Amino acid sequence: MPQNVLAAFKSHDAGGVSYVNTLAVGQDVPLGPDTALDYGTIADDIWTWLGTEYKALMNPNYTVDELHVLGILGGDGEGTHSVGAVGTLDLSGASSLFLPKELALVLTLKTAHAGRTGRGRMFIPSPLSASFGNGATNWLQSGAYWTAIGAFATKILAGADITHGALVHHYTGKVWSRTEATARAITATTRRAPYHFLRSRSTAP
Repeated sequence: MPQNVLAAFKSHDAGGVSYVNTLAVGQDVPLGPDTALDYGTIADDIWTWLGTEYKALMNPNYTVDELHVLGILGGDGEGTHSVGAVGTLDLSGASSLFLPKELALVLTLKTAHAGRTGRGRMFIPSPLSASFGNGATNWLQSGAYWTAIGAFATKILAGADITHGALVHHYTGKVWSRTEATARAITATTRRAPYHFLRSRSTAP
């Protein structure tokens, strides 16, 4: 049985507002329970797999604080990979006019399961610059923000093989259904063009 975790990418802005993007991840245990990894190592591995692409979709006005993992489906451990680095979204030629921090791009995560419990989503933080918007309704699909999120989604779909000692540990992006207590592998992703407004990102906690 794989080790399944919820991996939370945690960040903040200069005003103290928190931003969290959570992804379910499964790690195949190569030779049974004796070759399971500790949760700190899993957090390190997930950051190695996805960290560069995640930072690249975050405006430098955000600081990515950590990646925290929590065991699910029988796992009761947790671990943290500390980051403490600003976002690296390409702002070349970007406008100095701001978009609201409450805006988000919705990244939909799909599995082979046809029901609603087979789908998930991530609310990617606003790029903050008006250059990444396309009018009053949609994100600009030729901009660096849209492209960076596509690269992040591609890495999720590809999974990752990371070696510890003589064993290869395979990581897979998943959708976790609380109602069914089931984690299913992600088979497709979709970037939603319309803006999404999150009131919860208006103020600091």
